[in-house]
Amino acid sequence: GHAATCVINFCNPQGGCETEHVAPHSDMLLGALVTCLGGGGSCTPEVMEEALGAVTRIAHVSNADFGRFYAAFMPGILGILATCSGPDQQRLRGKAMQCVGIIGTAVGVDMFRADALKVLEALMPAMQCGASGQFPDGYFEYYAPAAAQISHALKDQFAPFLPTVIPPLLHALDSSNSKNLFSATEVDAAAEAAAGVSGEGDTTTDEDTGIATSVIKVAGGAMMRITLNTHLVMEKQMAAKTFYEYASALGVT
Repeated sequence: GHAATCVINFCNPQGGCETEHVAPHSDMLLGALVTCLGGGGSCTPEVMEEALGAVTRIAHVSNADFGRFYAAFMPGILGILATCSGPDQQRLRGKAMQCVGIIGTAVGVDMFRADALKVLEALMPAMQCGASGQFPDGYFEYYAPAAAQISHALKDQFAPFLPTVIPPLLHALDSSNSKNLFSATEVDAAAEAAAGVSGEGDTTTDEDTGIATSVIKVAGGAMMRITLNTHLVMEKQMAAKTFYEYASALGVT
């Protein structure tokens, strides 16, 4: 796990890491990581998550050169996607999804096509929101970003999957689903203080619901309690970004 973290930090594109920096070390780095991801149960889920993150970074930096390692890594990663379906394995499965998308973009559609179609077929059931409009856990954290990344690898060959992936994004962006997004109500400052409620300018956030609350003073001296559903804001932001990624991948932006 510590070694994988070092690889993640080393292979950081934002830090100026380029293909030529990684190439002399890629065989050594990936040789150690493929053992961890190859099955056999020798690594814990936490270590496998770190290893997937490291492979993702190396593939992102290596680009087409990663093709030399494709056959070694993909069976293990696809095995994770096929077998790690429990609630406690969601993060590991999500990391594997991210890794698949980055690898596919790096090596190109000719090498990636067959595996990409298998991944998408398995992914599509999770890409639909339920009858109540609720998205599956991890939808915007893992599923949508992975599908968007794969769309960049497949480009126009991703088109048959659009009828499945686009409606949930439109649902998330629909303004009629924003009734619980924001509210503003006047409060009695004296009553708030007597009740020991947070004062002006303080913001509290319920991590479970994503509701952020703050009390502010507006023109005229009135005190208003402002609430914002940060979970809904995030969903809308990610839906818009994913929509753009699909359009970009298919060359319509």
